[in-house]
Amino acid sequence: MRTFVIGNIHGRYNALMEVIERSGFDPEEDKLICLGDVCDGGMQTYHVIEYLRKLPNLEYIWGNHDGEWFRDYLRTGVELPVWIHQGGIDTLISYRFHNDEIIPESHKEFIDSGVPYHIETVDGKRSIFVHGGFDPHKPIEEQSLHELVWDRQLIIYARYRRIRGYDQIFVGHTTTEAFGSFEPIRFHDLWMLDTGAGWRGRLTIMDVGTKEFWQSEEQVPGGD
Repeated sequence: MRTFVIGNIHGRYNALMEVIERSGFDPEEDKLICLGDVCDGGMQTYHVIEYLRKLPNLEYIWGNHDGEWFRDYLRTGVELPVWIHQGGIDTLISYRFHNDEIIPESHKEFIDSGVPYHIETVDGKRSIFVHGGFDPHKPIEEQSLHELVWDRQLIIYARYRRIRGYDQIFVGHTTTEAFGSFEPIRFHDLWMLDTGAGWRGRLTIMDVGTKEFWQSEEQVPGGD
């Protein structure tokens, strides 16, 4: 079994299928670790979740878009303006083409099944996967979901020093475009995997063991 990690999908089903095919990911044999933000941006969140929820070896980590905003909408029915203006409208549109605007229970269950972070040993390396980041000075289990999905300071920290406790760290949330690239970026043992699929960048999937990665075609704002 190989272990893959994928950056922010943001409702881009076509891009997801491109990287799945290009990487040679085997849904039955390989593991996929999803760094969150599966919704908002593209207009195919329905198809993205329908695909992901059926994977037998998936580790799904919450992002701020799905773990907080979309999950809050599913619980309350309240469309927060900040969510709507940050791609939530695209997610709602994707469901309006299915089941008379009703979001399937299986999709609600999928969103609820997420976790705030994931730790496992891959090829002898203690690895942590988280959407945003964390405070390296306190135990990960003591940090709130809000901190874990919104943090950007860990990336700044990793530019200048190694982070104790982990051999490698994989994050999404902060797009590599902020550093002038649409490819994964490494700072010491931290890897940035959000390569801008939610806007004009590409979706990236990486083999955790070898660090080989594959990308989708460039995306179009508001496209599929």
